Formats: sequence, structure tokens, C-alpha cells
Amino acid sequence: MIAGGTGIAPMYQIMKAIAMDPHDTTKVSLVFGNVHEEDILLKKELEALVAMKPSQFKIVYYLDSPDREDWAGGVGYITKDVIKEHLPAATVDNVQILICGPPAMVASVRRSTVDLGFRRSKPLSKMEDQVFVF
Repeated sequence: MIAGGTGIAPMYQIMKAIAMDPHDTTKVSLVFGNVHEEDILLKKELEALVAMKPSQFKIVYYLDSPDREDWAGGVGYITKDVIKEHLPAATVDNVQILICGPPAMVASVRRSTVDLGFRRSKPLSKMEDQVFVF
């Protein structure tokens, strides 16, 4: 999953549904980008999901402009290298990339996923697509 800003809303709902289903073994890696730390929506709720099922959920936060020097997350935009470092490769069985966020971020991330070997996303995503854009 790759989310930017308010694009976290559908991602959180999906993650919550996975967490609440005792039979769902889906593993989720989320890269969540924002401008400033105070812009991170649902951080407490997201961290609660990680605490509840740490073997299923991994979250990496990225900020364009960290307000403090001891920021432990990533700095900058969500690039091809960030995706490669934090998300499964296109060749992994049953991998799907979900993207939601500002239009410029979505466009950039879509290009990066193609460069990384994922099947090109369609203008209207379907559930079976490898790259799904909200």
C-alpha cells in the first residue's frame, strides 16, 4: 500500500477489515507520505493495528519536511527506490499494490511501479489488477 495525505482513509479501512478477520492472513506493508508529522492522519489507529498484529502489518512513514532532527521515518518523496525498499517485488505471488493520494503522487508512483516490473495500472482499476488506484 502507498498512501499520501488523506489517501490513507481507504487504506485504513482495508487494514482494519484484515485485522478484524481472524482468518485473514494478508500481510500489509504501507508506505505513508505526508508533508509534516502533524499531517499524519490516523497514526494512533494505524499503530494500534500494528501492535495488534505485528506479523501482518508494517508501516513506514515518509515526510517531505520533518520538523525535528530526530525524525525516525523516511524523508522525501515516495520514489521508485522507496517502493523497492519497503514493498514486495512484482514477482512475489499474489502481490498487489494499492495507491491513493494526491494526483501528482499517484502519477509518480504509478510510473515507478511499472519501472519495477508491475503490470501497468488501468485508468479504472479492478480488484484483480496488480496495481490498484483509488
